[in-house]
Amino acid sequence: MTEIRSSSKKNANSCVSPITPATLLSTLDQFLYLASNANDRSSFSYSVERDSSPDENEQIAVQSALFLLQNLPPARPAALTYLSQALFKQVGQFIHRKGDVDDSLVLQINSLLGELVETCPNIWCRDVARWAVIQLGRWSVEWDGIIVSNDATLEERVARWLDCLPAQVLANLTVSCVAHDADNTVAALLEASVHNGPALNWLVAHVGCSFPATIVNRVLSLGLRSFTAATSLSQATHQLNSIVTILNHLAERHFPEIQRELRSVLLSSLSDNSDDCAKAVVPYLLNLSNTSQSRAVLKALTASLPQVLRSDRRISCIANKLSWWIPKYFPSPEALIDLLVHLLLISSEPATCELIFLLLRGSVLPSSDQGSQFATKLFHYLIGELNIIVYTKFNLSSVPRPLLKCLGTDAKEDTDYDDVMTIADVINWSLEMDNEVGVKRIGQILTFIIVEQGPDAFSAIFQTILQFNCPVNRDTIYLLHTVISAIINHQPSYDRPFKNLSFCIAQNLFPDVKLNSILNAVKKLEALHVGARENSSYITKSLTNALLSNINHLSKLVNVPEIGYSVLELLSHMPLEKPLSLSHLMSLGHAVVYHFFSSLKNVTLEKKLKSANLCNKILLQLSHSTLAHSIFVRLLFEASFRPEWSYLFGARKDVFLEIKESPHHLLLTNHEFDSWVKIPKSHNTIFHSGKISKGHNGKIS
Repeated sequence: MTEIRSSSKKNANSCVSPITPATLLSTLDQFLYLASNANDRSSFSYSVERDSSPDENEQIAVQSALFLLQNLPPARPAALTYLSQALFKQVGQFIHRKGDVDDSLVLQINSLLGELVETCPNIWCRDVARWAVIQLGRWSVEWDGIIVSNDATLEERVARWLDCLPAQVLANLTVSCVAHDADNTVAALLEASVHNGPALNWLVAHVGCSFPATIVNRVLSLGLRSFTAATSLSQATHQLNSIVTILNHLAERHFPEIQRELRSVLLSSLSDNSDDCAKAVVPYLLNLSNTSQSRAVLKALTASLPQVLRSDRRISCIANKLSWWIPKYFPSPEALIDLLVHLLLISSEPATCELIFLLLRGSVLPSSDQGSQFATKLFHYLIGELNIIVYTKFNLSSVPRPLLKCLGTDAKEDTDYDDVMTIADVINWSLEMDNEVGVKRIGQILTFIIVEQGPDAFSAIFQTILQFNCPVNRDTIYLLHTVISAIINHQPSYDRPFKNLSFCIAQNLFPDVKLNSILNAVKKLEALHVGARENSSYITKSLTNALLSNINHLSKLVNVPEIGYSVLELLSHMPLEKPLSLSHLMSLGHAVVYHFFSSLKNVTLEKKLKSANLCNKILLQLSHSTLAHSIFVRLLFEASFRPEWSYLFGARKDVFLEIKESPHHLLLTNHEFDSWVKIPKSHNTIFHSGKISKGHNGKIS
């Protein structure tokens, strides 16, 4: 017995201390005798009545098993079987007696097996790893509902199992085997995970957290080989489920590793010398994403694809493999399209917006190749599904809508990537392309987003189009018309879309907005209003009233030199003869009169005439009100005698006192009292008579 004990502690390299045949035979006889007697007494199962401390015979049997395991290869299966039963008993005692266990046997097993794995990994890793995960799977199934409650989190399960020394020893042995022989160990882990189901998830999480990059890489590689070798998709589904289970558990803490490895696999498949495995990468990842219930793989794939597909060469490489995928991995092009549409609809990553852009770009570029035709067909299928979701099943909460939600938000606020495209980028691209087909297709997407997301999405999209620095053309007007129609469809009652539209227009007319952006907005609003009115569009009423509600904002811009004329052109198309509020009537009248007299100073006759005609048209409409008529006549009469303008009507310049020009201090632009009704010879007329300027004493009078 002394000889056996000492030999069990020696180095795993048997050449250091040769073992004689007599010693092997003696130890084998001893092991068989003790093991058979132990089997007769307890059948190697746990018994509550039995003392938890191993007796002397059990210690000798374990030491004999360890000796034979190291020195007699034919006896290894029997030795491992006995050790597994001894550990099974220890785990049972830990669970039922709350840890009152003698750990000496477990530590001996850990010492020898750990040494064997470290010194001879090419010989021992495969067998030890397979044996360890099988035992852990057996224990997990046996005591899953006892060691932790059913509603325990994965972290709680890992912590509880690692409190059990036998489980901790085998889990750490598995980790060591991954470090030395990742392929065989991960293969054993996958097989055990499939066989034992969710009960073994704690081990997967523990090993994956120790070597996340290695586990993810090996899991993806092994899954790809199995997928490629499978004769049918149903045959590969079982393996895919196991891979997804592992990746889902790693995603919470090690998502960057999953994304990095997945991107690496994608890039390797797009190299020039692609074998069958490389050609199958895209179908493999698509099916893997579809299998994933927690969408961890789909999330990583969605985040990785845009960066991979920004190269036209890579897109062409994928397009060239379409004929190879069908029917090998997909029975028909329609089956592949259905899968892609489904994955896009449930994608909620900010990078999904760029995928839509790539799809849109591929479908509108002039090309007759297979890739362009496939992209066009895929886009039409996607539009059809979105139409069903948004309209036909609008009130069903079970309908997936993550795609529209992520498209309607500012992606750059929700992602770590600064170069992720947003829907605003897609809109700007479509307007720059000057492609009628592309604009109509992006218009369909925008309609779905607004109908689904409501006023917030409408406001962001409407302002993006208004402020984008591009020529006012049919594409711009079409998109503006489309998004207004969408908000009207989203909110059928009249007042709500009118309020949304009025608010959005006001946001683009504030003084703190850049003048160039205001000018863009004004020109586009004018073209939109004229086009809608000429075509008798149903958005005309909402648009007109929204513009009229912003008369105060427009009035403040009439006399801004860079944009005043464009604002007047917009106002000239408004039905201003309609009853307006007193505040709007007065502010606009004052602004137009001031602009009229200021425009008379223009050097160019053409500019004078144009400005005068616009002012005349606006004042003529405003004068339909008797009150406004008398006020405007008075304003024109008084302004013609003002020193800064009277010389235009023949007055001598040297008659009046020199007054420093201060346009914003003139009575004519005293907007603080615009809402007052100025009745001739009344107290308010007398109170406001005179001019606001510096008097003889240098004070404001």
